[in-house]
Amino acid sequence: MRGAGLSFEQAPPVSIPLRFFIAAPFFGMLAALVLIVDGERLFMSRWSAPALTLTHLMTVGFMLQIMVGALFQVLPVAGGSGVRGQGALALALQPLLVGGACALAAAFMFDWSIGYSLSAAAFATGIGVFVITIFISLWRSEAQGATLTGLRIALVALAMTVALGGLMALARAGLLDVAWLAHVGLHVAWGLAGWALILIAAVAWLVVPMFLQTNPYPQRFARGFGVVIGAILLAATAGLIDVVLATLLLAAAAAVFAAVTLELLRRRQRAANNAIGRFWMLGMLCLVVVGVLSMFEVLAPGHVELALLAGVLILGGVAMSLLIGMLYKIVPFILWLKLRNHYRKVPSMNQFIGEFAQARHFWLHLAMLVVLVPAPWWSPLAVPGGILMFVSSVLLLANLVGALRTLRSFKAGVTAATLAATPPNSAGEPQ
Repeated sequence: MRGAGLSFEQAPPVSIPLRFFIAAPFFGMLAALVLIVDGERLFMSRWSAPALTLTHLMTVGFMLQIMVGALFQVLPVAGGSGVRGQGALALALQPLLVGGACALAAAFMFDWSIGYSLSAAAFATGIGVFVITIFISLWRSEAQGATLTGLRIALVALAMTVALGGLMALARAGLLDVAWLAHVGLHVAWGLAGWALILIAAVAWLVVPMFLQTNPYPQRFARGFGVVIGAILLAATAGLIDVVLATLLLAAAAAVFAAVTLELLRRRQRAANNAIGRFWMLGMLCLVVVGVLSMFEVLAPGHVELALLAGVLILGGVAMSLLIGMLYKIVPFILWLKLRNHYRKVPSMNQFIGEFAQARHFWLHLAMLVVLVPAPWWSPLAVPGGILMFVSSVLLLANLVGALRTLRSFKAGVTAATLAATPPNSAGEPQ
């Protein structure tokens, strides 16, 4: 099955991306518990132990699980060639990522020295093998385009993020010089702008026009976006530009991407006010605000509350909104595609995760943000915000499991109907 230059016949078994997608909500629940239990201390400083714990539960837990799962799904479809040994790779990779994220969160929260070393080893091994394997697949692919370019740059950024993070973790464990901790700015920039933003954009070039019924992104913009961000990050890492200028440029690039996406959504070909569109519009509006806040923070530092607000919007407003919206389209589509390849009459994509379930989750997610946005100024709001975040994560898990249950129920129903229609043999058993 092909469409718009995509090789759907190369899609991996649904069990591969789904194992990562279904693991993500558990990290959302853990992050919510940090808000509920230690929210007051969390909103004292973005460098507090609870703040660092929550940040990494979301970035190397919730976000990384979804983004790795999306890479397993998108790369073969966009690149036209499967990832060799993808089943074994996914099976070995996920325990390393889950274990590494849990060890790192425990290390930050409880000052557990060995947790830093364990997490560094787990991520270095898992992400190292993952990046090399995916790069081999990209090298073999003859496909071209903005998505493939973005994926290549995002993988380099992921490797840089893990390398810098691993070195800082070992420094926190007392195994390296503490001078490595001074590179936290580069670590954050490579992780958020290089890995997360470029990967989201690379996937957006495909899924926004296909699933949200918009016009395509401008070709030159899509091709150049990842290249420009990668060049800024390399220049900052090499010391050719200072961190202030790099932050201003990256924040401006993020705001421009959000503005272009919002304009495409506003002018979409088919008027559709659905939950997926709302998730993406909310995420992009938050990204514009984050870009402005980041520029203001660099030019006028010292506003602790604004820095914490930027963190709330990055993790809750941008990352969660966009990734949940993406899951609610990708998961029904890959399950529908699996059935469509084997049966003539299959459930519609809406039957896997219905519009009502998606809309209910959107309004709950929006309520969570409304509660958490003022929390940097009044920390008691962390408790109701954390409760809403926990419920949101449970609802995401329930919807994903429900979609999988729909798949299994359909297949079981077809099997039962087939057996009932098969005439018995002479022994009285179905033939």
